[in-house]
Amino acid sequence: MLAKGAGVALAGRILGRGLSVVVQAVLARGLGPIAYGLYGLGWTILRMGASLSSFGLSHGVVRYGARHTQGNPSQLRDVLVQSVMLSVLSGAVVGLVLYALAPWLAGEVFSKPDLARVIRWFAPGFAFSAGLQVSASATRISKRIQFAAFSQEIFQPLANLILILVAFLFGWGLAGAVGAAVASFGLAMVLAFVFVLRLFGRAFAAPGKPRSVAGELLTFSAPAALASVFTTFLILVDRLIVGYFRPAAEVGVYQAASTASAFFPVVLTAFSGILAPMIAALHHNGESERLLEVYRVSTKWALYVSLPVFLTILFRSRELMEVIFGKGYVAGGSLLVVLSLGQLINVSTGSINVALLMTGHQNRWLMMSGAALVADITLGVMLAAKYGAMGAAWATAVSVGGLWIFAMLDGRRVLNLWPYDRRILKGAAASLVTFSGMTLVRNAFAGPALITLVVMAILAVLIFFITLFALGIDREDREALIYVRERLKSFS
Repeated sequence: MLAKGAGVALAGRILGRGLSVVVQAVLARGLGPIAYGLYGLGWTILRMGASLSSFGLSHGVVRYGARHTQGNPSQLRDVLVQSVMLSVLSGAVVGLVLYALAPWLAGEVFSKPDLARVIRWFAPGFAFSAGLQVSASATRISKRIQFAAFSQEIFQPLANLILILVAFLFGWGLAGAVGAAVASFGLAMVLAFVFVLRLFGRAFAAPGKPRSVAGELLTFSAPAALASVFTTFLILVDRLIVGYFRPAAEVGVYQAASTASAFFPVVLTAFSGILAPMIAALHHNGESERLLEVYRVSTKWALYVSLPVFLTILFRSRELMEVIFGKGYVAGGSLLVVLSLGQLINVSTGSINVALLMTGHQNRWLMMSGAALVADITLGVMLAAKYGAMGAAWATAVSVGGLWIFAMLDGRRVLNLWPYDRRILKGAAASLVTFSGMTLVRNAFAGPALITLVVMAILAVLIFFITLFALGIDREDREALIYVRERLKSFS
């Protein structure tokens, strides 16, 4: 079931990320670097604000909801309803605050007066985005990952793409693009909550007077919320730093490179989505050996999915930027390599943040992520002031990589979790063979960017996985996957 669940989640994430990249490509080409840079700043503020608005309830609803699936249905109902309501309410408050602060942020902080109207156009989206995050997370309690994958990963970017195309067709430009994003979050939130009603209809029909669980939820979610805010800000704050120091056109190029590098956390999150309730259950039942094995298997395969992509970026980053975003964004190729390196380190440490959160060590994760954010901002300001966008990219890569390495080491100390054993050597060998093969043929293709990129990507995937499977799939992997499949059957 881990293989099936992670497969569904990964497929949903990759499809959703593909749609999101298409959305960003359409926006980049349709708006141009300057307007796209303004959109990118507004979009970044929306994502950061939504992370703050959800208040960690996307983790809290899973942890406390999972406890009540086999118990009192009315308690499950209270957790579901109050989690979603709290997230929407807090999102509305954040949106109103940013609406009021928009002129000051645009003029005094970013020195871009046109940004004020963009922030205000995005303001309604904070409540919708926060509500979507929590509603989609609630569906994962059922262990059926497809509902979250469809509503959050596929439907939202698909609706956004369709609405953007309609907006461009009618010539609504930047305002239409922002309106499309806000509307897509609202529609996706409604769909996710419909799935919640469908999956847990028995709980919503249960008798019993509603009992407030807000205090219990927020007690757990407060540190988780701050940790989630810190990690989200860690990934996004570099765009704001570039926006502070550099013109809007350069922000647009950086936004494009950052969007492309987001493939890597998408892969890891796909595994994390199915792992979160499993880790909570295994830890609660004291099955530490099984927990360790699931962690190792998921980390290894997340890394295996990511390595061929990273090698393709390493050799053909400029072609990738040109194919996706257009020739005006080719300069972002070197930024993409640096940002991808930091995210590859993230993937290589596995879902250690989820393990810490689901085992009651949220305060440790809070302190680590907070320290990494401070380091990122400090380094980002220092390096971006001198080296521009490339300085911000290196600051983010160092901070992201450092956070996850430290978390991995801390997870070994407090949970006895370590993602590697001798089996990882096969992946290392496959990576070395793939790198060597791509080095030999890197100058053999001098055609159009699209053909060159496709050929190198196919070559990376083929060499890596042919080498990997030639070395053999480990028995422990099969046993772990069989165990998880059988164990999760009991939940369905």
